[in-house]
Amino acid sequence: MENDSQDDEMEAVKALMRALITESSVAPLIGELSPLLGVGKMLRGRLVLAVGNASGVAETDRITCAAVIELSHLATLLHDDVLDNGALRRGNPAFWVAKGASAAILMGDYLLCRALKMMTNFGDNRLTGTLVDMLQMVCDAELEQEMLLCDEDDWEQCLSVARRKTGSLFAFAATACAGANVALAPILFVSGFDLGTAYQLADDLLDARGDADSSDKTLGQDARREKLTAATFGDDAAVDPIAKIEELLKRAEARLADWPLVQEAWSCYTATYFKPVVSLFTAVGA
Repeated sequence: MENDSQDDEMEAVKALMRALITESSVAPLIGELSPLLGVGKMLRGRLVLAVGNASGVAETDRITCAAVIELSHLATLLHDDVLDNGALRRGNPAFWVAKGASAAILMGDYLLCRALKMMTNFGDNRLTGTLVDMLQMVCDAELEQEMLLCDEDDWEQCLSVARRKTGSLFAFAATACAGANVALAPILFVSGFDLGTAYQLADDLLDARGDADSSDKTLGQDARREKLTAATFGDDAAVDPIAKIEELLKRAEARLADWPLVQEAWSCYTATYFKPVVSLFTAVGA
């Protein structure tokens, strides 16, 4: 029954995302965005719905925050595909392939503006400020990978990039689950960073080892662009990315021990939605 309720809420999230586009001047492009809008794993939005419910966040607030984080994430995907020259996204041609790089960048910018506007209207200054900070952190990490020379032997730098690049939006999603609980919010925030870092490390391994024919996105771009990722250390006996992923996931959940209901919801979310994806990513080519 609980999963059915979350599925209903997720449909409401998707409807809200579509409504934000269709009520705007870019409504004619909704068909072009459909393969991306409200599809995919939506792990960040599902985190808000599952854990937010356990901590007492109102349903309408959960749906709004989930839509905000998924719109923000989609914007980063539109930008990423241009940067990485990725031709495939979620099993369909990337938006820039059909509409051009300029259109994809502008659409990504537009989605970010819509997400920030919705967050501002939400009226929680703490969460709005956190979202802005996390989006800046994503840009910091992307710029570092794009413009700075990375030390291929620097595992800590690899973790730092993963934490900021992907952990940041998971951290926002997690802290949104706290609602008005000021003691819980910073704990969820840090656990969200751990969760997102684990996801990025797993995604790094998928990009290097995955089967392009069975994947729903373009693979191999990290190596082509000589990015520092977890896959760089795949054969390094001193560094075990998979062990680090497991450590991060355990640490994220253990940190919530003082809030048993929240911890239980977190555990259920990771077991149902998160860990199967990570296991799939890390198993390929192993």
